[in-house]
Amino acid sequence: MLSFPLSVSVKILTFFTMMTSVSASLPSPNFPPLPDLKTKSPDLAVRIPFQHAQNPNQNPNSLQARVSVPEIAQKITVRILGDDNMGSGVIIERQGNSYTVLTNHHVVEKNEQNSYTILTPDGRTHSGRWLRSQQFGNLDLALVEFSSNQSYQVAKVGNSSALSPGDAVYAAGFPNWHFTPGRAEETRDWGLRAYRLTQGKVEMLSRKPLESGYQIGYSNDIETGMSGGPILNQKGELIGINGRQKYPLVGIYAFIFADGTRPSEVEAERMVPLSWGIPIANLQPGNNSFGAEVDFNPFEGRAEDRPFEVEDPENPFGDLFEPVFW
Repeated sequence: MLSFPLSVSVKILTFFTMMTSVSASLPSPNFPPLPDLKTKSPDLAVRIPFQHAQNPNQNPNSLQARVSVPEIAQKITVRILGDDNMGSGVIIERQGNSYTVLTNHHVVEKNEQNSYTILTPDGRTHSGRWLRSQQFGNLDLALVEFSSNQSYQVAKVGNSSALSPGDAVYAAGFPNWHFTPGRAEETRDWGLRAYRLTQGKVEMLSRKPLESGYQIGYSNDIETGMSGGPILNQKGELIGINGRQKYPLVGIYAFIFADGTRPSEVEAERMVPLSWGIPIANLQPGNNSFGAEVDFNPFEGRAEDRPFEVEDPENPFGDLFEPVFW
């Protein structure tokens, strides 16, 4: 144990007494609240009520009462496995033990047997079938149904009509392939390991729907197999469905409006580097069914641009290319 002369001890005691007095007179530091420890980034945390019952005495603003967008995305996203095709989907409805999944039409259209395997967020697999009676006009959408006595979270539908360029969005799904230098590995047997969530922002809202209803242009990277997966806003609400990747093979000629006209060259060039999704605004929930307002345009009123002209507006590249979806 160290010992000091009496004069030194008095000086040390005087110093600590002075520092204690100074610190007591300083204002209390205003530290920010603790981040949500359940998410990798504090910026992703949002306050959304849990689907299950909460303690009525619990403060809704407490750390335990907060849920992150990544958690929500993982709980509502499923994988749809067919014989020759794979895609993603989002759980949008439950009635008893019957669950309804919203996905892309091009994810399910090629399976003649109408038999699918649905991989749910708990790692279980279920038999599913395409509800062919539920039609969405020319929209690239379809419904798949599966049954389970397990409890799965249902997506909360948001207002895609309220979107603006710059809004943060999150896109989830199951890529079909995993790429490493010199190698591409299929993820069909990967289970939940194949799941991916990307973060980006809305870059463009098409003034008119593109073919198959695509109208939300966003910066998130979407890979083959993520088609049908959810696009979520910052509140974890479903505002769109993935479907088209960035940089199509035919460039600006891949973009045709649903009415057959084409965007201007400048507009089309802005569309090329973006992923594209279908806004959820034209879907109306019903009793175990969702009807589509095919002529509804949530972003109507955007400034018209002069369309560019091609030699054959219906097929500028002859029979060389067909539209590609993912």
